[in-house]
Amino acid sequence: MKKYFLLFCCTLLIIGNVISQEYRPDNRPQLLKEDDVNKYKSENISELDLLEALEFSGIRIHKFDLGRFDKKYDLYFFVDKYTNGVLTNSDTIMITDNTYHYYLDDDDVYYIDFINQVKVISKLEDGVLKLKFNTYAQWFFHEIEFETTDKRQFFNIRDFEDAEWKLNEKIPLFIFASSWLDTKNDIHRFCGAVTLRQNDKDTELLLEKSPLYYVINYKIKKVKN
Repeated sequence: MKKYFLLFCCTLLIIGNVISQEYRPDNRPQLLKEDDVNKYKSENISELDLLEALEFSGIRIHKFDLGRFDKKYDLYFFVDKYTNGVLTNSDTIMITDNTYHYYLDDDDVYYIDFINQVKVISKLEDGVLKLKFNTYAQWFFHEIEFETTDKRQFFNIRDFEDAEWKLNEKIPLFIFASSWLDTKNDIHRFCGAVTLRQNDKDTELLLEKSPLYYVINYKIKKVKN
């Protein structure tokens, strides 16, 4: 009996040594810390892959260079609706200005500068285009509700190449446009430029063919006294 007891104690001692714990710094790469079995194969995932995955989820990121400012102006954002090429509605969705403030480390003073870009995150879901704008100074939101007239109809976003400001002019940032019916082949199409340009043949073709589209644009005005 004593022999079995000693054997049992030895077995416990061996098991204890096998599962004993020790504290030590984890110097493995950060990716292994976050995904220790390499489930996502992140070393093979590119930035383009992530952008495509976001777009598959209905999310896109748009950034527009507005150019340089040398003084304070009023900044207006609009959404213009076009039906069969005719402006049918225009909404002013935000009135702000072109300034923002920031702090430097260990400094109690805040500084003012002029914005040079607008970022918009779009999300398309359930008949609504949700927009989140960022001007450095603030976030604001807007939603565009739309209806399709054909189950094959779909909408796409196209950015304008040049978004640099001009005083008192509406500058388009991007469009949200419907496909159109090709009656000859009985299918819906969406053709034309991938990046839009003013007075461009492919851009004009897209806007001419699309039966319904929205233009998201902005305007710079002198500050009212």
